[in-house]
Amino acid sequence: SSGINAEYGVAEGAPPLKLGCNNSDDPWEVAQNFINKHSLPQAYLTQIADYIKQNTGIGEKPLSYDPNFCDPFTGSGRYVPPQTGPVPATTSGTTRHFPSTRVLTENIPDASKLIKKITEHNESVNDNVKLSPEEMNHFEKIAVKTSEGVALGSQDMELVAKLLTWEKNLLFPCIDLARSINKSSPKFFGFTDKLGIIAANLSADSTTCVRVSLRFLVDVTCQHTQHCVDNFANQIAPAMDTLNTTDKKFVCMALYKILYNMTCVDTDLITYRCILDSISKLLEYIKRELTEKDKPETMIFHLLVAIGNILTKNSQLNQFVDKSLIKQFSNSKYNHKIVVTASEILTL
Repeated sequence: SSGINAEYGVAEGAPPLKLGCNNSDDPWEVAQNFINKHSLPQAYLTQIADYIKQNTGIGEKPLSYDPNFCDPFTGSGRYVPPQTGPVPATTSGTTRHFPSTRVLTENIPDASKLIKKITEHNESVNDNVKLSPEEMNHFEKIAVKTSEGVALGSQDMELVAKLLTWEKNLLFPCIDLARSINKSSPKFFGFTDKLGIIAANLSADSTTCVRVSLRFLVDVTCQHTQHCVDNFANQIAPAMDTLNTTDKKFVCMALYKILYNMTCVDTDLITYRCILDSISKLLEYIKRELTEKDKPETMIFHLLVAIGNILTKNSQLNQFVDKSLIKQFSNSKYNHKIVVTASEILTL
């Protein structure tokens, strides 16, 4: 089908990059793939998707999500890319929500809240890692630049590295700063370094460190989806251990996106089985531990879509799906999208 085949300029003075898209493509998926391919700042996602929509005339229908959700520590909300374009119809004539390749990510942290928290914590850290007035001024510029999607340079690495040595109970805004940097400058940290920062803090006593580390992992699974899937057992699956923390809602809010993203690309049968087991575990946990007040329906919906993604590609894994669990979500007490998606899984 027709669409666009253009050169897209991402920055003044930089050579334009080839951007192709068919009218049948999802603008958000194309935009995310374009960002991943060229290692562009994640902040460009909306701008590029809007450009594609304007030039193809594709409309959009937003996915439902909780607009009031906001992290009380960093002011960060969650972002769910809208569903766009045609979706396959089921045999019953309703809308099928899988297979889907629309990876989920997180919003950029609020720069003013990051500056406030790190300024506060700087008064309490050991003197050998405390930021001087000059370094504080430099840090504030970094925080503002990254929140605006401006890439950082190597001259900023020393200060960022210093912040990441702070004590665990004071570290969480520094991790969120690293996450913000990763969005504006995807190559600032190497892939191994990103996972190193995350892994070092997923088992921290500080629940806020765990929270921002999980949010960082969401972004990494969005940027490096295939690499994360290829290394799921050793590098991603251990995040499920955070279910043992007391921060139930926020842990689930991150884990559902991480697991969902893992089903948006292809992998081998054994890895799919591991991902499927993790999804089932999280669904059972959400059903058992969260209440209606926690607004779990967005999480449940995406986890069901994730199961649908896997079974669409690997029907032989159907035997490992807990049908009794899925059947519970086909009950009319849940919203229409959940009921339809659960019902579709049961017919596969």
